[in-house]
Amino acid sequence: MFYFLATAIPKIVIDVFDKINWAVVTVAGACMLLPMIYWVLMIFPQKRYPDAKINHKYVVVACARNERNVIAHLIDSIRAQDYPRELLDILVVAHNCSDDTAQVARDAGADIVLELNDPDRKRGRKGYALQLAFKEILDNHPEYEGIMVMDADNLMNTHFVKEMNKAFDAGVEVGTGYRNSKNYDDNCVAGANGMTFLRDCRANGHGRTLMHSTVPLAGTGFFIRRETALDMGGWNAFNLVEDFEYTLQLLDKKHRVQYVSRAEFFDEQPHGLKYSLVRQTRLGKGVFQLLFRYGPKMLFRFFTRFWLGYIDMFLYLLYPLVALLATFWFPFYYILKGVLAFVDPVGYGIAIATASGGYMTLFTSGNLGMGLYWVFHDVLLQIVVYVIGTLTLQNMVLLRIEYERVNYTKWYRVVTMLILYPWYNLLVAVALAIGILTPRLTWRPTIHDRAMSLEQIIGKPTVAVNAVCAPSDGENAADDKAELADANIES
Repeated sequence: MFYFLATAIPKIVIDVFDKINWAVVTVAGACMLLPMIYWVLMIFPQKRYPDAKINHKYVVVACARNERNVIAHLIDSIRAQDYPRELLDILVVAHNCSDDTAQVARDAGADIVLELNDPDRKRGRKGYALQLAFKEILDNHPEYEGIMVMDADNLMNTHFVKEMNKAFDAGVEVGTGYRNSKNYDDNCVAGANGMTFLRDCRANGHGRTLMHSTVPLAGTGFFIRRETALDMGGWNAFNLVEDFEYTLQLLDKKHRVQYVSRAEFFDEQPHGLKYSLVRQTRLGKGVFQLLFRYGPKMLFRFFTRFWLGYIDMFLYLLYPLVALLATFWFPFYYILKGVLAFVDPVGYGIAIATASGGYMTLFTSGNLGMGLYWVFHDVLLQIVVYVIGTLTLQNMVLLRIEYERVNYTKWYRVVTMLILYPWYNLLVAVALAIGILTPRLTWRPTIHDRAMSLEQIIGKPTVAVNAVCAPSDGENAADDKAELADANIES
């Protein structure tokens, strides 16, 4: 069989495969170049915004589909903010619900509740709920200076709005916060998903902000100025990954997303491997679709406007394509080369230059020795060192830097996550590839069943207060304090 394979594949075909592999590796390396720079910048201090001179008025938008188990906890965490109550309203869009999410939101204290029931399944995505919310705010509520977007399963830490207001007051157009995890300790899958967002925040978000690039929106935990939302015409992103599409739309109009590191919120991570990978297939399909719609435009904008953000997001658009190539091309190519190394390593140009004299001659003598050397040295060693080793080392450094905010309570979960994360990452690449190849991939809502309060996570009581952070809308602080004295404090 080996002899047949060796004689059946002409050397010129192998040369073509070698050139294709070089091109694939080059594209993959290009996609990783900027992230590697961001990883170096991870060790630098994060940007801190000065104390706000004015407390601005915001509305928090939460899109909820069958989220009766968690929506009240989000509203409670908003009411517990260290920020004036009268400057923070809550708008819930209960879209395509089959339960009483809308009523639970009203009972919990939401200021505005909109119900959207669209029989068209294609319009069941979150983007259409956000479109309704933005239209309501921009058309009927001129009092709101900024819009904050949260998911129904999120919880705001008590300082979230205060920190976002600092960035807003400093002139940031769109700011995204620090996405922590509710449930690192559930199992390895939840821990790996939490680590993924931690990597996105501390390395990619922080690095992109320092490099004056733009940070991809991750669906939740961000604010946008009213003027910016008006310039965008509200919300008009309906892709499977509507958040990233909106990022590209913002970038096209020269609006930049910045990372606000001290604005912490908590997100529930999927603890089942199936749900986790299903989410990744949606991500792969959605970003791949956006590659053809926005990729050429991002590349053109880079060469005409010369801003790092454009090439950064263009390379981001290539990630699913790289995952597809890594899933199918690399196994094909390296298995083929491994087989050829056993058959005729010298004839196929796989001879090892160092195989001369002493131990190395003994080890690589004959086709079998040469083949084993190539497989274990040039393939497996590179995978272990450059993929598994790099990811593990990055995660160890990251956990050391962020140990105060990563709420692991079981040390063995940390060890397990460090060991298994690189392999989970390989599964994610496969899921992205499957998403690209799935012809009719539909949006599916993620099931959230962790009804946790903010108090349970941060370990101390929280109360809903009218806090004083800075004068609001030009009023002096003494007036705000007088209002606080007359206000009711609710637990």
